[in-house]
Amino acid sequence: MSDRIVYLKPPERNPSVKSVTGPAIVVGRQYRLDNDDVCEDMHGLCAGLDYNLHHGHVLPASTATQRHQYYLWDIDEELDTDKFSFSTTEGEAIALPPMANVLTSHFVISHCTLREPQIIDHESTPQLTATAGFEFVFSTQLPAVRLGMLSLVESQCFAQLKNGERHILRDNDNEQPRLYLPAAGNQYAVPCPILDAESGMAPSQDQLEIRLAWSLPQHLDGQETETLTVQEQYTSFFMQRELPFSQDNIWTPVCAPISWGWSMRVAKRSDGDWCIVRQKLLTPAVGHNGLVMPEWEGNIAGH
Repeated sequence: MSDRIVYLKPPERNPSVKSVTGPAIVVGRQYRLDNDDVCEDMHGLCAGLDYNLHHGHVLPASTATQRHQYYLWDIDEELDTDKFSFSTTEGEAIALPPMANVLTSHFVISHCTLREPQIIDHESTPQLTATAGFEFVFSTQLPAVRLGMLSLVESQCFAQLKNGERHILRDNDNEQPRLYLPAAGNQYAVPCPILDAESGMAPSQDQLEIRLAWSLPQHLDGQETETLTVQEQYTSFFMQRELPFSQDNIWTPVCAPISWGWSMRVAKRSDGDWCIVRQKLLTPAVGHNGLVMPEWEGNIAGH
């Protein structure tokens, strides 16, 4: 079994801990920004998150219940010091320019893999499986932070039956992406925690795997299944949140979204066993359009 590997960028040195005088800006915290020009779609600001297993919404800055108080989820050129005066929600001013007083985390993906799909026997049921893997290095200047991950998926699956009919098992291609859940979805946190880190700790070199699996039905609607086609597009988000969790901080992305996916067709041979007759793998790649906050409607549980 071979791996499809893409090298994204080499690991960088762990940034030295900054010497900060006075209050520091931490992406993910709530701040008071004294400016009347905040608009609903201003990048990097929001009024909060409404995240659960059923939907994920980023609340626009214009819906903030307290005037001038917003969550900061990305440092962007729009938030320059000529436009904004930063202060804590308690009114403590933050020395300008704020970029000199920003505590950050350091996240680098060194390798991604999408292993060649295979057909296995799982509890006497044939399954089409594949595994995506992510190797990364993480460190932080924050006192304590949790790293997590979530994946959104657009999925299509249909079967061709022996009588010639086409049976659709899933199709959300023209809908909003859905949250991908493992099989034990009722115990899933959003995002799913990976590790906790503290400032001063050595960079954590770790890896994460996502296993995909589709059960291959022998019969559907009383007819024998001849082929099964699966097409899935995933977008994975690595995110962090300051510890301890409170109403004053939210989850924020630590890298641009990672896109990957697969397109498979399997067929039943004359001896009744399944075989892969077509495959196309979209190896994981980090996007080039900057940080994005994930949003979704509904979820899809793993098989």
